[in-house]
Amino acid sequence: MMATRHSLTGATAHEQAIALAILPLDPVVMTNIHESSMNGTCLTMHPLDTLDRLPVSGFTPRPTSPAAILPSARVLLAEDYRQLAKLMECTLTQAGYEVTVVHDGRAAIDKLRTEPINLAILDIDLPELSGFDVCCFLRGQPQLQHLPVIICSGRGGADDHARARELRTSAFISKPFVFAEFLQSIREVLALT
Repeated sequence: MMATRHSLTGATAHEQAIALAILPLDPVVMTNIHESSMNGTCLTMHPLDTLDRLPVSGFTPRPTSPAAILPSARVLLAEDYRQLAKLMECTLTQAGYEVTVVHDGRAAIDKLRTEPINLAILDIDLPELSGFDVCCFLRGQPQLQHLPVIICSGRGGADDHARARELRTSAFISKPFVFAEFLQSIREVLALT
């Protein structure tokens, strides 16, 4: 098995912290965070069976329970911040989900109309139409009104939570979030469907 590299080139310290919180970590990998003048900050994931051939310094095991991985579900991820969307997509894909990523509310609605989706994860502050607008659309469509929706946003005021409850969302995840809690919320929501 070869190492997998996730580049965080050009990411700010805050963005790197978010990336580390949600990085997809498979049960059989370890991560190494290093600086490189050519590649910027990168996360390199190595199979555990190659541990004895890797330098020990800088590596930390971060396992995820194999029992936590559910059978594949189709997830629509609507996130306008592209670097975060890519990391979230990798996290979900490594956990066994099929992921469709869009970067604005109108594209989210287009995908929801044309693709079979089991769960929608929506940021609130999307271009074109907000995550709340997308949720309103879903609740008005007979064939989509019961689709589970998770709001995942940096906004987390009482008004935002109240609006999410009003729209019958399944969960509200505040950014930045912890990788394990992000996946646990998704598993819990899908288990109820």
